[in-house]
Order: sequence, then C-alpha cells, then structure tokens
Amino acid sequence: MKERIDSLLSWANEQNRPKKILIYFLVLLVLSGIFAVVREIYFPPKVTLTSIPNFYTQSDKEKEKFHLKEARLEKVMKELHSFQEKEKMKSLTKNDSMRIEYLYNEYKKLKNEP
Repeated sequence: MKERIDSLLSWANEQNRPKKILIYFLVLLVLSGIFAVVREIYFPPKVTLTSIPNFYTQSDKEKEKFHLKEARLEKVMKELHSFQEKEKMKSLTKNDSMRIEYLYNEYKKLKNEP
C-alpha cells in the first residue's frame, strides 16, 4: 500500500505534472460551479428558506389568526395615532399616558408574535 502511494506521489511530482494536476482540479471546480448556477436557474428548488410551508399557507385557521392579528394591530395603531393628535393639542391626562403605555406594549407583543 505504501509503495503504491509512493509511486503515485513520484508520478505527480515529475516535470510539469503538478501544473497539469492543478489545471485539472481548477477546470473541475469551474465546471461544477457553472453546473450549480445553471441548475439553480433552470431547475429552482421547490422549497427555499424564505418560502412559507404549504400547510401554513393553505390552513384556514392560520389565515384567520393572521387576519385577526392584523386587525388588532390596525386598531392599536389607530388609537395610538388618536393619542398623538391629542398630544399635539396638549390635552393628555394621566389615564391617557397609562393607556398609551399599554397600547405600546400591546403593539410590541403583536409585532413579535409569530
């Protein structure tokens, strides 16, 4: 076994063979890169990292949860904007500031929910 490895190494080290071996490996590397790019363009993968799995997109429960969350988020945003208008008129009370804090926490919770 050792003799076989030594014979292969001695063959690779003769004259211009290191250059040839390097060129073969570089050509193989370039061809595999081109093949990978062509395969990605003409035969894209069915599932990517950014795609939503089918069972989530087709589930009515998930769609309903998403729409409810969006509706709650919209309601919170409208109320916060009304308080912003109230602040411009400088008519905020202590209860308003507590409500704003609650709405802000609710907004953060809704945004961070999966």
